[in-house]
Order: sequence, then structure tokens, then C-alpha cells
Amino acid sequence: MPKHYSVERRLIFNKFSILLLMLACWFSTGLSLKAQNSDEIALARRFLSARGEVIIKFVIPTGYNFNAFINHLSFDKLSDDTLYVYANNNQFEWFLQQNIPFYVVPPRLIPRTIVQRQKRTYTLPDHYPSYNEYHQMLEFYAQAYPQLCILREFGTTVNGHKLLALKISDHPAEDEAEPVFFYTSSLHGDEGTGFVLLLGLIDSLLTAYGGNAAIQQIVDNTEIWINPLANPDGFYFASDSLYFNSKRFNANNVDLNRNFPDPVTGDHPDGQLWQPETIALMNFMKEQKITLAANLHDGAELVNYPWDCRYERHSDDGWYRQVSRQYADTVHHYSPVGFFIDQNNGITNGYDWYMVYGGKQDYVNYYLHGREVTIELSEVKSPAPSELINLWNYHKRSLIGYIEQVFSGIQGFVVDANTANPIEATIEIVGHDHDHSEVFSSAETGEFYRLTNLDTCTLKITAQGYITQYIRVDMSGKRLNNLDILLNPAIAEFTLFPNPFTDEINIILPDESADEATVLLFDISGRKIHSAVVPVNGRLVCLNGLNSIDQGVYLVKILYGLQMIKAKLLKVN
Repeated sequence: MPKHYSVERRLIFNKFSILLLMLACWFSTGLSLKAQNSDEIALARRFLSARGEVIIKFVIPTGYNFNAFINHLSFDKLSDDTLYVYANNNQFEWFLQQNIPFYVVPPRLIPRTIVQRQKRTYTLPDHYPSYNEYHQMLEFYAQAYPQLCILREFGTTVNGHKLLALKISDHPAEDEAEPVFFYTSSLHGDEGTGFVLLLGLIDSLLTAYGGNAAIQQIVDNTEIWINPLANPDGFYFASDSLYFNSKRFNANNVDLNRNFPDPVTGDHPDGQLWQPETIALMNFMKEQKITLAANLHDGAELVNYPWDCRYERHSDDGWYRQVSRQYADTVHHYSPVGFFIDQNNGITNGYDWYMVYGGKQDYVNYYLHGREVTIELSEVKSPAPSELINLWNYHKRSLIGYIEQVFSGIQGFVVDANTANPIEATIEIVGHDHDHSEVFSSAETGEFYRLTNLDTCTLKITAQGYITQYIRVDMSGKRLNNLDILLNPAIAEFTLFPNPFTDEINIILPDESADEATVLLFDISGRKIHSAVVPVNGRLVCLNGLNSIDQGVYLVKILYGLQMIKAKLLKVN
């Protein structure tokens, strides 16, 4: 529509266009199957022209692969054998080639509630704000609580809407050595519950600080970022002041939650360019080094944990199931019987539910080495404003409790043993981590956070130019274990002499961390030909009595404490 149209004319146009389309949609459901597809195709194309997307439902034909549909269409839900999907123009044209009978589903119109406020606070989430009111709320909090929060614009959308995030911390202007938590909502623009609930969460964290010990502990020890609305172009599709006619996709008719790089299919799983919203979120999360996150959706009632894109379980599957269960069980305690019980009583592995390529959740877990779940807040998308306060009461304790999961596991610093300078190191749980589940310490501060519910584990810490270190960690009875890890430069890894050797080998270890060492000698075929446990005198290890060994090239391995060093050497007679 031309820019010079007034807001009122745009609203009238959108209202009547959608209402006429909905009437046609309802009328079409009574047509015979023979005529159904031609009429439904015409109706679908009218929705596509007006909205850039259409919702359709169809029965999956016998013999068709369910995943073939969700790879080409934007999955919404499966009810018995009927699949509900969103499609843009290209996706709809692909679907037509399948020659499957279908029906168009009219979009849900959200009733608008006008709320007059004396102050721009949001103590009770009881309505959907206009775009300007949304801005005013976040600006109000940044001005009213400068000691606890700052407002940041981290990008703009296709239509020029601002992408905003509020940082809540006890020193918000500083980059403290604290875990970073990130909530975002409404990547799908017609799923607005999380938008409203996150505004309520912002208010709760700020107003309760100083009077609620649990919330103060969270705010004092975490950098909390909250982005209430990730797809304002979709939510405010009709206009900035009218949200009754929202849409799932962004202004380019792209599903943002299929637009991220994917562990299985690569950079562009949906065949689309990265959208401005996607790029902004990726850059923001990389900069912040997200420890734990969740993205909020509507359409079901459950917590969805990784992976979405593959059957294989995440190495932290046990931890994910535990934190998801805690969220769901808390919701159950404060909500009516029968609420939040989808799939496995309110939790599910993503792939077990349905496969997704290009989702934000798998992007964070795989590419950023963070931890993220997807929380489906309400089966009804963007429910009536009168229902929002109930949903807030059902979820608010779980939303706060999930932030606290940043304190479950191991955190600490990795620094140079000689200079105390921070080191960027890889922290891996031996025998546990795989497929990008390891974490990294910060090159700027040395801090790291490894969320886990393991009782005991061995950490392997590696960094270029430093000796690999192994640390045994006992988490029994602890929620959090703090470690300070000192790495020795590799230049002092060890000294071995003489080389070539005749009757003995002398080894100087890099530290005095062990009283004895195991020395193993292998020939070039890998066969062990000699082993001995010898005392460590300070840092010196002496292995003698080797005159009977044939001349040749050998590999020596020295095990002391939890560390191992090795070298090649030559035996001469």
C-alpha cells in the first residue's frame, strides 16, 4: 500500500480485506470435494495477495512422508491425521504440485482492548500494547531504574521497526564476569503471549529488586537480556496501533524460525537469504556470548528441548530434561488441571515432536555453544486480552525459575599460570561432550560457564600454546562449582634427555603436581615394550635399566596426576 495512505485508511482496508476473505473461507467449507481445490486455490491466493501467507489444512495421504511436508512448509500443528501449515507464495506453489485436497484456515483476529494508563508501567500483563506504547514502556523502565537496566536497539526490521532488548543487572552499564541469560519472544508474529509475559517479567524483576531476596540474587549475579518482540513487522502487520491482524512471517514473508543456520542442512535451510531480524539476533547473541536462553512461542503447551533437526540426543539431554521438567511442573502447580500437558506431560524432545531445520534453538546450541529451549506458552495463539493475566500467573514463577538455571553446573576462570592473563580455552567434559556441546572461556576475561547436572566429571581444558589440563570435579550436593584454572605455557611442557638415549631417560615435568608418574614406552608399531611407575623428585623423573631394548625409534608417554605428556626419541647402542 502506498506510503501516503493514512493510518485510518490502512486500518479500514485491512479490516475489510481480511473480513471478506474470512467470510469466503467459511463459505467454502461447505463446497463439494470435486470443486473444493479450485475454490480453495483461489481463496488461498487472495490471502497470499493480502497477507503474504496462507494457513491451510489437509489430511496426509497414505504413503507420504510427514517430514517432506514440514521441510517445504511452515509446520503449525498435527491434529489426528490433519496437518496445519503456513505457506508463502513459493511454498504454496510447491504444495499445489502434490495434488492434495486442502482447506484454507482463516487467520485468527485478536480483539483489541483499549487501556488508559496514568503511568507507562506494565505491572499486570492485561493487554497487547501498540508499537508506540511498547517503546514507551521500555523507555520508562530504562529511565525509572537506571541503576538496574539499560535499553538497547540491536537492529531494525524490513519495515524499519526497532528490535529492542532491555538488559537487567545490578551494574547494567558494565560487562561483568557473570553468565548471560537471554529471553526472546514472538519470532512468529501471530504468537503474542510471550510478548506480553516478558513485559510483565521485566516489571517484576525491577519492582521486586531489593524486596525479594531470590530476585535480587538473580539480578546481582546475572546479565539478563529480554527482547519481548522479535518480529514486530509480523505482530503489527495491520498497523503500529492495531494488532488484531497479525501474521506469522516477517515483511518478506519468511518464517524467521526457519531462517537460522542449521547443524544438518547448513547456512540457508529454507532457501532464503538471512533476514534483517535473523542477522540482528545472530550478531547480538554472538556479541553477548549467551550462556542460557529460551525463545517463547504459542500454539502448544510444553517445553521443547534440542535437537529439533536430528534424532541423536544432545550430550546434555539429561540436563535438558531436568530443567524442562522443572519448568513444566512449576506451571502445573499454579495452573488448572489439564494445562501445559502436551506431549510428555509438558515437555518434549524437539525431533520427537516434529523436525525443524533453521530454528533459533538449534542455532544457539550448535553454533554458539550456548543452551536454549523453546517454550510454547499457550495452545491458543495470542489469546484474548482477558486471558493474559491468567497465563501470567501460570507461567511467571517458571519464567523466573528458568533464569536461575544459569547457576546449575560449573563456572570459573582460565588464566595463564605465570601472568594471570585471561585465556580463551576449550572446556570439555571427558567422555560426555560431543557435537559442539563443549564451551569456551572468554578471551577478554577468562570466564566460562558449563551448565550440567552431572554429579562428577573430568574437565579437559585446552588452549593453543598451553599444556592441556585435566581437572576432576565433584558436584555432589552442590548446585554450582567455582573453579580457577591455571594453564602452563607449552614452552615449558617438559624436558627429555638424553635423546638419543642408551640406558636411561630423564624427564623434567612442567609442575610438581604428582608424587609419582607412570612411564610407558612404545615401539613404532604401537606395541608397548616397557612400563614403570617411578617417583617424581620435585619435577624430575628418571627411568633407567633400558640397555636391553633394541635400537630404534620409540614413543614415550608419561602419565602424572590427570595429565599426560608424550614425545618421540631414539634408542642407540
